[in-house]
Amino acid sequence: MIHYKLYDTVNNLPDSWDSVQNHDVFLKSNFLKGLECSCPDNITPFYVGIFKAEALVGIAIIQRVEMYFDDIFRDTSDNFLYQKAKQIVAKIVRGNALIVGNLMHTGQHGLYCNTQAITFATYLNTIDQALTQIKAEIRRKHNKKIRIIAFKDYFEEDGIHQNSFFLKSRSCIG
Repeated sequence: MIHYKLYDTVNNLPDSWDSVQNHDVFLKSNFLKGLECSCPDNITPFYVGIFKAEALVGIAIIQRVEMYFDDIFRDTSDNFLYQKAKQIVAKIVRGNALIVGNLMHTGQHGLYCNTQAITFATYLNTIDQALTQIKAEIRRKHNKKIRIIAFKDYFEEDGIHQNSFFLKSRSCIG
């Protein structure tokens, strides 16, 4: 049976987190602990452990990003037109987003799936279940709606491209 568990801090990750994959130092708990401590206040991390029976077979980092006027623009120009332009852009961009992957690091360093244990399609569907739970928790705890979900930084050979039906079914791509 495939199931997932959500974790809100590295301190609660299962002991098997670091041993489930050995190829990416940016998914190791020590790196994630540093990332968690250094994240800007508008980014909240979630960690997803995907299990087959009791064995950890996949992991993912999901980050909630709160995008509001003060977070988007840091320059404090007194120019009236500049201020108006910033206000218009801020109205379009504002809100909450979920990023599947690591927004603080370039490259695909937010997902791992043991495809010997589960299919990548099953992995993605389980991530989708976790996203649904995270969205509901944010709505319940903070009365905020997630405006966008983005999957970040994938190489051409990554399994997500062989599962484009997943993204198409969720209106992520045309």
